[in-house]
Amino acid sequence: MTGVQTCALPICFPVTIICIVPFSFDFVGLGYKTKWDDTDYRFEWAPRLSFVFFGYQFAITVTAPERDHYWEAWLYYENHTDKSLSKEERIELCKKNFPLNYKVSQSGKEGWEHIDYYTKILKPKYLKNEN
Repeated sequence: MTGVQTCALPICFPVTIICIVPFSFDFVGLGYKTKWDDTDYRFEWAPRLSFVFFGYQFAITVTAPERDHYWEAWLYYENHTDKSLSKEERIELCKKNFPLNYKVSQSGKEGWEHIDYYTKILKPKYLKNEN
């Protein structure tokens, strides 16, 4: 007999097992890519912790001021500065080797404004050497 399925059990039927887990969680790390070299970071998405509880999802996302500049500077700080140095020395290396100086136009205003994004993303105690 061709086309007939045989089964070792007396009755053959498809079995679907549904595992109901009332709680689960997932962590999504920082999303980024590099463009032209290993220090040219591009921010994609922020880290996120997600909880699912009885079918409802709750997400906790790590936010930062000026998020693109913050995370790109953090990646440089974390991956390309000497960890044996102090925080202040590592920040100075970031400012020197990974500057965040931009010339931006303001909506409704003429001309350009120069912005150092380190002044916007760092805590005041790390800006004490600024003039």
